[in-house]
This record gives sequence, structure tokens and C-alpha cells, in this order.
Amino acid sequence: MLISLKNLNDFTIAASDGPIGHLTNCYFDDASWVTRYLVVKTDGTWFNRQSLLVSPISIRVVDIETRTIHLTLTREQLKHSPDIDTEKTVSRQHEIEYHKYYGYPTYWKALGIWGYGDHPYELNSEHALYDPTCAEGRQSSSDEVPDGSKTKAHHNDPHLRSTEEVLGYYIYATDGDIGHADDLLIDNESWSIRYLVVKTGHWWKETRVLIVPRAIKEVSWAKSVVTVAMTREGIKHAAQFSSIAKLNLSTLPD
Repeated sequence: MLISLKNLNDFTIAASDGPIGHLTNCYFDDASWVTRYLVVKTDGTWFNRQSLLVSPISIRVVDIETRTIHLTLTREQLKHSPDIDTEKTVSRQHEIEYHKYYGYPTYWKALGIWGYGDHPYELNSEHALYDPTCAEGRQSSSDEVPDGSKTKAHHNDPHLRSTEEVLGYYIYATDGDIGHADDLLIDNESWSIRYLVVKTGHWWKETRVLIVPRAIKEVSWAKSVVTVAMTREGIKHAAQFSSIAKLNLSTLPD
């Protein structure tokens, strides 16, 4: 099933023993096009900080009807999780500390979009679908990023970007601008981004169309631009989007 990331805003986030706050933002990987973390604004009752990160690894179920995301974690576990500034870029070192705290294997050391699996829940010890012997090194100091190398080594760049920031970026085709990023549609099982929703209007009548991630050539954070390897005419004839309920998935490109 596809879910609109924009529509997930303000969903209640519930630990296994009660609600903890609501969703305000997400961080996605612009290399693999996968949602890596949810940003949760806490309700202040249980926590001494305003926000925290939650990985899809810990999601038990997304209940669309009640607008609630249920976690496998307790309030106490979340309360003592690494204090990561959600207003700043999440570094690889932050990720290492986060995964080490929860005992999750690191997704960036294997080939799948979630490392040892294609779905985030496979990395959760409750499901035990990954081989723990492959993840023994996650607790060792060898995972740590040495000082001075965090920005030099490409493999140490987690490519994590804020959806709050990206939605609104200008969309540039190969022959000029055509609109802006309006939404991201994700697969609720893998949390991979299936489509970028583009709202046109700079060159063509205003409508919304779907672009697959493989057509995206570059995301420029300095210029606030998403460059697509398609012409304006190609984008004009892309699948139109009005709502998820009206999508015919069998006719959409993979």
C-alpha cells in the first residue's frame, strides 16, 4: 500500500505502553530513496526533550483510520534513546549511536535497502529475520567514524535529507523548470519512496504528476532544486495524481 508522507504529518506516535507525541517530519535517504527516520514531537509528559527520532525498524503497524503509528518500543526505551538534534543533519555517527542503543544491525553494511533485509521490521529482534552473527560488529568500535573523516569518505555520508525541507523544492527538467516537489509516496512495508509528486505550473497547467526516483538526476540542497532526467514534455505526460485512493497501481511505472 502507498502512503503519502505529507499526509502522515500529525499522526499520533504510540509506544507499546501509550502515546508519546506526533509525527512532524521525516528523514529520507536520497541515494536509496528510503525513509530512514521519523521525527516525533513529544507531548512533554514522559520526555525532557521536545523531539526524538524513530526508525521504521521499530514500527509495528500504521493505522490509517486512527491516524496512529504503533511502535514496538516502550516509553522508557524511547526516553533514554540518544539525544539527537532533529533540527540538524543526522550524521553517520548519530546513526551508529542510535542503532547501537537499540541493538539494531546497521543497514549501510549490506546490499539490501535495509541492509540485511528488504523491510525494516526484518532488522527488529522481535522478528529475528536477520542473521545476528552478521551484525556482531555493530557493537564494536570499528563502526565508529574517525574524527576528520566524516565528510571525506563517501560511504560515511548517510544522504539523509528532511522531507520538510525538500517539499517545495523547484523541479528542473532537462529543458527548464516545470514546478515544485509536492509530496512523496512511500510503500508502507519497505518505507521506500516509490514516487515523487510534482505540482506543475511554471510551464504547463497546474496539475500533479508522479516521477519515479530513478528519473531523479540530482537533489541540490544548496539551490533547493530537484533535477529530473526528463524533458518538460515527458513530465507533462507522466501519470497524473489526485489521490492515493484513485491510483491504479497496475498502470504505474515501477
